[in-house]
Amino acid sequence: MSKAVLVMDMPEQVCQKCTLCYETENDDEYLCCATGKLVPDGKKPDWCPLRELPEKRYQS
Repeated sequence: MSKAVLVMDMPEQVCQKCTLCYETENDDEYLCCATGKLVPDGKKPDWCPLRELPEKRYQS
């Protein structure tokens, strides 16, 4: 299967501020569009597919 990469600003540590997270019809539930899972309250879950890019290495 082919792979793809999406580069975006990393959201803060709560999913509700992520551009891939949407509020459901229930006012206090959020859905991760990347995984199709309901997002728990609090910190980013372990199953989140977003990973920070490594720092750029500068050659001298």
